[in-house]
Amino acid sequence: MYLLGNTDRIFQQILLCQLISVWFRGIILLRWKPGFIDMKSIRKMEEQDRQNVLEMMRVFYASQAVFTNGSEEIFRTDIDQCIGENPYLEGFVIENQDTIIGYAMVAKSFSTEFGKPCIWIEDLYVKDEYRGLGIGSDFLRFVEAQYPHSLLRLEVEAENKRAVHVYKKCGYDVLPYMEMKKSI
Repeated sequence: MYLLGNTDRIFQQILLCQLISVWFRGIILLRWKPGFIDMKSIRKMEEQDRQNVLEMMRVFYASQAVFTNGSEEIFRTDIDQCIGENPYLEGFVIENQDTIIGYAMVAKSFSTEFGKPCIWIEDLYVKDEYRGLGIGSDFLRFVEAQYPHSLLRLEVEAENKRAVHVYKKCGYDVLPYMEMKKSI
């Protein structure tokens, strides 16, 4: 592919395609949209990400996308577990040219109902200014590549129509039963 020459023709092709994602080694994504080219990466959460992730968690849990409001103590515990040695929880940050634009957390378990590992997408947050660029879909494909032969599950508020649309577009189905909990 060349980028020199007839740039009008290139941008016309880009406009026709609207959006193209290319994966490199499963973690680097190039995305072309009319007028710009940017590069995103998904990597494991590290100690240096703590403050950025904490700020995004505050916004996420204060939104209507989440049923509970969480707490500072829970946010800090979640980040500690993602950064630490917890085998059941992993945290990821999504970057655009060294700027953190989102985060996600996935929890691991086993589904006896389906007879395979179960990966729960616990949190998936993208900053407002980066929404609508396919980043959520890219993260879901990333999880599929990281955890092949697994059952992927997530929770979404029915009112969060944008997220529901993304999940359905990516092949997720609504389950026909309610979920219950008890905290001990």
